Amino acid sequence: MNRCPAGRFCTWIRDTSSAGTSYSLFQFYRCQVYSLTNFLGTTNYFNNQTRRVQLLGSRHEHLRYLSVGKKFITNWNDVWYINLCG
Repeated sequence: MNRCPAGRFCTWIRDTSSAGTSYSLFQFYRCQVYSLTNFLGTTNYFNNQTRRVQLLGSRHEHLRYLSVGKKFITNWNDVWYINLCG
């Protein structure tokens, strides 16, 4: 998997349009709330920012935080928005 540049939040999402196991890299960097579409399943992420990332549900309710400088996995099924200013 590709490296995540400094100052960005990166995640790899399975490409459902392909028959094989293919992943697309998504990079977020502006301090704002992003709406997510078709982010499903459990995949890797890397928060390579100086701020934690807040994961939000369908009504913008808080689900959990992703800590600064952490590489790990998360389940995206209930996540509808991410707040990079968390």
